[in-house]
Amino acid sequence: MFFSIVITTYNAEPYILDALNSLKNQTFQDFEWIITDDFSTDNTLDVCKAWVAKHPQFQSRLKIIESKINTGISANTNRGLKVASGKWIHVLSGDDALVESALEKTYDFVNAHPEFSIFQGIAALYNNDFSESNFIGHLSENYKTSDFFNRSVNRQYQMLLDWCHVVAPAVFYKKDSVESVGFCDENIPMIDDWPLYLKFTKHGYKIHFWNQILVKYRQHKTSIANENKGFLLTDIHRKCRPVYRNYIAPNIGFFKKIKYHSTYIFKDVLYRFFNSKNNPIALSMLFVWRLFKKPSLAKKIET
Repeated sequence: MFFSIVITTYNAEPYILDALNSLKNQTFQDFEWIITDDFSTDNTLDVCKAWVAKHPQFQSRLKIIESKINTGISANTNRGLKVASGKWIHVLSGDDALVESALEKTYDFVNAHPEFSIFQGIAALYNNDFSESNFIGHLSENYKTSDFFNRSVNRQYQMLLDWCHVVAPAVFYKKDSVESVGFCDENIPMIDDWPLYLKFTKHGYKIHFWNQILVKYRQHKTSIANENKGFLLTDIHRKCRPVYRNYIAPNIGFFKKIKYHSTYIFKDVLYRFFNSKNNPIALSMLFVWRLFKKPSLAKKIET
């Protein structure tokens, strides 16, 4: 198979059919499907198995991996990556969908650029469902003119030490490349993408950009963006701590460490004690801090 599409699921019952049907409708069919489920407590697996039973033509190239415990995003992704046999891999969240022509266009693109090992396209953002009336914008729009993708691989690595410039839902990479960097870091269970891109660039794999919409990304009522309404800081602040500890702090200078440590201390105070948009103390603290801060790791934490 040329592609392996790794569909990661956890309680994706309301949305998984959109993901599966987006693959069924691909104009290029030289790919395998790998559904890896992280111990869903809803009927995600039942929905997947019922769909497969109704589409026997795909059974020979479709695998379902079931975990007996909830292990986190990184381990769940790795279970799919490690059994993938395709030359190129895309990790598709169970609540997202591929554009119908995504694989056909990607096949032509990577064959035209055989030197590429990893690239990012564009993800179209939708609210709740993929109807045109619910289209919000492009997740990758801010990165089209970003100099991140025009920089050398060494400079990309240095920039990733500040924050994650890469939009994960629109990323494709080669199987042998992700294998060579050791897959996702399972010691950071809830952040699979940022450490992986740090490892890619540290190992000399430049991340390229393709100005092509490949993925439909869904924002819904159980997504992080909506779960954290009313709060100044999202839970990503807590989840990113081990990225800083394991990947960033050992690879930056003394003065940057001071800046990053102060950022985390300040954010920890807000997160633990004043994390409400209705708290006047927190709003005042955040306003003063933002007057002096520069774009840095804090940007990753806030988004």
